[in-house]
Amino acid sequence: MLSILTTACSETTPSQNPVTEKPSSENNKNQGTTATYEESQYSLKELFLEIGYNKPQENFAQEIVMSSDVPQSVADEWVEIQTSLNSIIGSYNRYIMLITTTNEYSQEIFDRLSEVGWEKELSIVDGHLIGAGCLTGSGTHSDPPDPYNLCIMNYEFIKWPHETKQANEPIAVRKAIIYHGWAHEYFHRYQTAHTLDRDLGTSKDCCGLRNPVESPAWYVEGAAIIFPDLWLRYYWKEFSAFEGLSFENVAVEGMELDRVYAQTKREMNGLEPESRCDAFTADEEMRDTARCNWGIFIAYLAYLTSYQTVWVSIMEDMNTLGFDASFEKHIGMTKEEAYKSYNDFMILENPSGNFEPPEGFFPEGPITDYVDFLSIESGV
Repeated sequence: MLSILTTACSETTPSQNPVTEKPSSENNKNQGTTATYEESQYSLKELFLEIGYNKPQENFAQEIVMSSDVPQSVADEWVEIQTSLNSIIGSYNRYIMLITTTNEYSQEIFDRLSEVGWEKELSIVDGHLIGAGCLTGSGTHSDPPDPYNLCIMNYEFIKWPHETKQANEPIAVRKAIIYHGWAHEYFHRYQTAHTLDRDLGTSKDCCGLRNPVESPAWYVEGAAIIFPDLWLRYYWKEFSAFEGLSFENVAVEGMELDRVYAQTKREMNGLEPESRCDAFTADEEMRDTARCNWGIFIAYLAYLTSYQTVWVSIMEDMNTLGFDASFEKHIGMTKEEAYKSYNDFMILENPSGNFEPPEGFFPEGPITDYVDFLSIESGV
């Protein structure tokens, strides 16, 4: 049975609602575990393994909870997109999408957040739940930890993401932006699955609260940028919202990868006056000092090796080895050597030539043709 909870009002009949049951409370309590946050890292790791945090499930393992005035069609749309992502990345549990409107219609959201250990005030102010974010989490610091990944969005943003209202963008563009964002955030759930008891991030930058794997910002975000670019570039035609449309109607974010590559190369060669990216350096390891396009750097690493290496092999060993050692093992060079290699590749002696990517730089076809996400064996 699908592990999902929908609380939307709907014009459809109950029989048309694909999901009617939320996971039982027994499945949400880590029964039989005695590990505490203060105990050894080994015990904490075993707790994450016991709850199946790093194992794709055979069923639809995510939930969606919505304010009661959000149309049921929004839940149906999210399930369609999430089903596509599950078929590629895997269906990971403890991931909840929450879509809010106002306090008046959001009691079931508040109830579910309370159940999963949300620590912020349960109140929506100026259209936003206090402390909301995507991706955020709960239960990480309970004793024992009971982790959930939460993507909390307000309905107005889903209808009009970013500056699309001011630009009066068509609905296809708005939906493509949301789908791209949903894929980006769920990719982060995949990443955190395999760092297990260790935080995905660095001790110097964001997200390094508990024994971080020291993964630089360019890897955490770059891998989660190029994935939705490649995913939506190929799979867009499978989604009902885009029926009858062309690629040009829905091309958003980085879907036009050749254009993004050319833009990045122009920036690194000093041909874009407003760009501050003249070379890829250790500054890209932290969000506050970054200047360059992380997605194209990840694509370059995959071009040298493979997307299996960049998305799966590095992640597989990250909990045990940490980022730097896993990177060197699978890429065959240090981070610093990779920066130099990329700069040598992108920066031209006479920057007036061809800015198109070399043949094969971006793979074509279904992602499952060149990456087997389900082969990952972390935590062993």
